Amino acid sequence: MSDAEVLNGFLIFLVIFLFIPLGILTIIGIISFIVRSKNRKYREFVLSNSQRVKEILELNKQFNFLKYKTDHLFYKKFDSRSSWNRMNPDTYFIKNIKYDLKGWTNLKRAIDYNREKYREYIEKIKLIRSRISKETCEKNKKRYKKCVDIEDKVAEATLLKPDTDITIKVRLRYVSPAGRVDESNYGKYNYYDLTRIIGPTHKVQDAKEVVTKAQTQKEEKVYIPVDLKYEVMKHDGFRCALCGSSRDDGVMLQVDYITPISKGGRSEIENLRTLCDRCYQEVHNKIE
Repeated sequence: MSDAEVLNGFLIFLVIFLFIPLGILTIIGIISFIVRSKNRKYREFVLSNSQRVKEILELNKQFNFLKYKTDHLFYKKFDSRSSWNRMNPDTYFIKNIKYDLKGWTNLKRAIDYNREKYREYIEKIKLIRSRISKETCEKNKKRYKKCVDIEDKVAEATLLKPDTDITIKVRLRYVSPAGRVDESNYGKYNYYDLTRIIGPTHKVQDAKEVVTKAQTQKEEKVYIPVDLKYEVMKHDGFRCALCGSSRDDGVMLQVDYITPISKGGRSEIENLRTLCDRCYQEVHNKIE
């Protein structure tokens, strides 16, 4: 084989394995740029002509939701086994709430304010039914279905999503004096746990009573597997079984017992139902 043939073979190799892939990547880049540019123009068109988006933006100006710290940690380290055994996450959680009752009460009021205002906000959002007109799209040589899809995405992104819950984690840790033993107990609490302690009148309830209720509820919740919860929500159409509200109405859904385990109920789909946060609170207030 001559040097010329070797050189030609090498050039062909470069063309096949280097220049052709580069050419393909260049074409893909150009197409991607054109698509992004076109989508940007569609988005700008929708923002300029969507009455729905404009009404949402105007409604947003009427609501000033409160900002607060949503994640908290209560941590305590013990070097005495007996002291560690006497303390549990529920008791330590309540102890910390009582220690700064004023601060936690103010935080709960902020959450209450946001939850109430968010319900009001969602109700007003439901009244906004305007949609970009087909005539406007056709007049500007835009595809109506694409404009509607973009309008839906923009409207969803424009909605306010305030904080309406809180997460409080407790970690109790025991480390032996020699360091050979390192054990921890954990607890996790939310707005409803805080409400059960502070109560609607913002007074700390009896610690023993609250711990008993919290432990009972945790024991009951353990018996509901995730897949069973999903089946229950699916059976109820992902709506509250009492009032019919869904997540689109600004509520949070959870699976609850019809007959509590403490009263003989079982973790079966026939004894479970989907409740929104409001109905859940009302039902358990009556039970308690």
